[in-house]
Amino acid sequence: MSDHNTPDATRDGIARIEARLDRLESRFDRFEERFRRVETDTLDVKTRVSLLPTAWTLLLGGAGITMGIMAFALALVRFGVTS
Repeated sequence: MSDHNTPDATRDGIARIEARLDRLESRFDRFEERFRRVETDTLDVKTRVSLLPTAWTLLLGGAGITMGIMAFALALVRFGVTS
């Protein structure tokens, strides 16, 4: 009779397979934890990026401030300096 066909060899093979499955399950559990942390970090980065001003906001905001300062200077020249 071959050593691979005995009930003890079959039980040993099944035990080795179950041990490997247990190790794989624990590794996948740790992988899932890490994936959740990466997912949370990604959402945090997306939130921060979405709060940044767009190019149009920067351009129009700067233009608005510049136009306001120019209008104030024109008003000072036109109405304020009459001495």
